[in-house]
Amino acid sequence: MFSYIECMKNYGKSDARLHCANWNNGKCLGCMMSSKNGVLMIEIDSKLADKECIVTDGCDYFDRVVVPGIKK
Repeated sequence: MFSYIECMKNYGKSDARLHCANWNNGKCLGCMMSSKNGVLMIEIDSKLADKECIVTDGCDYFDRVVVPGIKK
């Protein structure tokens, strides 16, 4: 997981553009990953898909998946 201090850093759309696999010209592809019974599931979240990137408001996918992979 990532540290509390890393979680407190403010990330912006430029970070999403550089690091997020869901970035699509400022819009979100909406691909969300979850695990059910030990199986990785990928689902499209219709509330996010083809909508403006919400990284500045807080994005669960960005915080859980992308932030840990960003080099400090």
